[in-house]
Amino acid sequence: MISLRPYQLDMVQRTRAMYRARHRAPVAVLSTGGGKSVIAAYMAHGAHQKGNQTWFLAHRTELIDQLRKTVERAGVPCGIVGEDFTDQPCMIGNIHTVINRLATLPKPGFIFCDEAHRCAGATYSQILEHNPQAHVLGLTATPQRLDGRGLDRYFDCLVHGPSMKWLIAQGYLKQPEYYAPKVLVDVAGLRRVAGDWDKQDLEALMAKPSITGDAVANYIQRANGRTALAFCVTVKHAEAVAEAFCRAGIPAESVDGKLTKDERKARLTRLALGETKVMASCELINEGFDIESAVDVKTLPECVVSAVIGLSPTQSLTKFMQRGGRGLRPSGFKTCIYLDHAGDCFRHGFLEDDREWSLEGRPRKAPQEPTIEVHRCEKCYAVFQGSQCPQCGEGRKPSPREVKQKEGEMERLLAVDRR
Repeated sequence: MISLRPYQLDMVQRTRAMYRARHRAPVAVLSTGGGKSVIAAYMAHGAHQKGNQTWFLAHRTELIDQLRKTVERAGVPCGIVGEDFTDQPCMIGNIHTVINRLATLPKPGFIFCDEAHRCAGATYSQILEHNPQAHVLGLTATPQRLDGRGLDRYFDCLVHGPSMKWLIAQGYLKQPEYYAPKVLVDVAGLRRVAGDWDKQDLEALMAKPSITGDAVANYIQRANGRTALAFCVTVKHAEAVAEAFCRAGIPAESVDGKLTKDERKARLTRLALGETKVMASCELINEGFDIESAVDVKTLPECVVSAVIGLSPTQSLTKFMQRGGRGLRPSGFKTCIYLDHAGDCFRHGFLEDDREWSLEGRPRKAPQEPTIEVHRCEKCYAVFQGSQCPQCGEGRKPSPREVKQKEGEMERLLAVDRR
């Protein structure tokens, strides 16, 4: 049986209280790296003891493998929908495989929805509507969608875990340390598709040799030797980024869904072992990805992922937080270096900012441009937000100023007073 941290056990107890209060479908909200899958596996064990079959729904093969390992650690026999017999106490399935077999699968007593912010989509919806008898638990760090659709059609309450700030302060997550260029990429005029920038336009902008070269140079300056994930716009862009790092003598690879399962696992294993220092991808490692659970390596180096390179601007707060959270799990480094070439910190704030979540829908946001003003201290050159430098106490001069800066040069962003 797996053991829970005190805050995880508290979330389990409060979630069970919601079921006793006749809620059918809570959403457990907990920061990336906080252990949502462990909580779900613990609850699956309880359901197994009561004779209830459980389902875990996920949207990527890597997440299915991770979930199976976690649930089996909790002492619950598992099967994979489409690969194993369906009478196992726990069945884990890709949503597309499950929906093709709904008519033949036994009815579960419990359904766990990984990355629950996706559940407003049609596929998840059909599965949940087909099983009205089941209790449901959604799992997500970000119960919000870019399209503004609410989750209240399928979930009926939120169970909040501790904030990211608290998890960082208690040592459960690393402290992000942000660096970003003052001269941000200009996304004005790019087309939009489904609320975010058009990938073709964005690739043309972000795949410029100057931006890729800056990413390599700033990794060497700020995060050299750390294992990093680089989030790119497309598969082609990810391949080009990996090639640029390799030319600079930094072992790098890209990973994408077109690779065979064995090849993907081989590349991720090299990353886990530290043989690959930079892994570039566009979507495969955005959500729910945990390198320690994704590979068959019993003993990993002390540090797995401790740097994030943002090379794909997004209007989605969920994408920004999911990507950034990939580097926050504890390791030999006390911090996670976040190299924000995409300028997402200026759109969304910092990962650890306090946010209010709701299951209700909201109007789709109008196109945004960076709204958080960043200043450089004239005395010590720290970069900060607010009216006073947190490093030396120097007050910000109220008059606007011109800053001449070499393209791509990065300075540190500090999470301080933003008045």
